[in-house]
Amino acid sequence: MGKLSVRQLFTIVSLTALMVPFQNCSQGVEFSALPDQGSLDAGLGPIVDIRDGSSLKVTDRFSEKVTKTEGQVDLIWMVDNSGSMNAEAEIVRDNLYAFLDFVENKSDIKFKLISRTGVTGTSVSIPFSTSERFSQIDYAVGSLNSISILTTIMNNGQLDNFFRPGALKYVVFVTDDNSKHPATDLQNLFSVNLPGEALKVSGFIGLGGVASPCQYNTGNVYKTLADSSGGHMFNICNQDWSANFEKLASHIVDSANNKFRLTYSNVKSVDKVTVNGNEIDISAVELTGDSIIINTDIKTYAIGDDLDIEIKYTLHTQSKLAAR
Repeated sequence: MGKLSVRQLFTIVSLTALMVPFQNCSQGVEFSALPDQGSLDAGLGPIVDIRDGSSLKVTDRFSEKVTKTEGQVDLIWMVDNSGSMNAEAEIVRDNLYAFLDFVENKSDIKFKLISRTGVTGTSVSIPFSTSERFSQIDYAVGSLNSISILTTIMNNGQLDNFFRPGALKYVVFVTDDNSKHPATDLQNLFSVNLPGEALKVSGFIGLGGVASPCQYNTGNVYKTLADSSGGHMFNICNQDWSANFEKLASHIVDSANNKFRLTYSNVKSVDKVTVNGNEIDISAVELTGDSIIINTDIKTYAIGDDLDIEIKYTLHTQSKLAAR
C-alpha cells in the first residue's frame, strides 16, 4: 500500500539473569473502526554482552507509533463448495467486500480466496478485479478435504509468490463439516514450508448438534487448530454473521499490527512484556514462530502517539547466539 514508517530497535542481550457495513444477506450492520496500531520486525543488529552465567536472557525493544497500519498479514480463505453450503456461501458473498475493505485499510494485507468461482449456489468469487494482492484459486473445495487441498496447492507451488517473510499467516475455513485430515497435517505443512512463521487459524464451522443444528458434522479439527493458534471459531448456523465478521476482522488487524518479530529464534519462554512501562498480562502474549503477538489493545498505554515496547524472553540453552 506504499506506507512508510520510521522504526527504531535496540536489542540488549545478557547471559546473567472507519465505519464498515457487514450484512446478513440484505441486512446491514455497522461497527466502529479499530484504532491503528504499530508493528515492526527486528532489523538492526543486536548489542551483545557475553558473560559467564546461566540461561540465555534477551531483551528486545521496539519504538512505534499508534497511527501505523502496516502490520503484514497473508490471509487465505477456504470456502466449502459442497451442496449443503448454499446459504453460507451467499452470506460470504454478501459480506466479503466490506470485510476486505476494513482489513485492507487497517493492515498490509495479501488475500487469497480458494473456492469455486461464481456468484450463485455454493460458489464464491472475489467481489472486485483480482490483482497481485487480491487473487483467487478456482478450486472446488469439498466438505472433508480443505486441508488436503491446501496441502496440494502449497506443494504444487501455487502459493510460492503469495507468502511474505515475516508476515502473519492467517487461514479461515468456512464449512459445515469436519476435516478427514488431522490438525497436525496443517500445522506440519506450515512449519515445514514456512519455518518460524506465525500462523493463526479461524473459521465458520459447526459447533455441535445443539448449538449448530444446520451442521453436517462438528468441526473438531478446525476447533483444535483455532484453539492451538489463538484463532476464533464462529457458529456457521447463526442467522446473522455481522458480529462474527466484525470480530474476525478486528482479530486479524490486531494480530497483524501487534506482531513483533524477535531478534533471536529458538525461544524457550516469553518472560515479561511492557508497553511504555506498563506490564502486559503474560496470558495475553502469544509466542508463535519467532514472533510474539500481544492480544490486547496496547494503544491504551500510548504516550501521545508513541509506543515503546520491551520484550524479555529466554532462549533454549542450546541456542547459538546469532541474530536472524
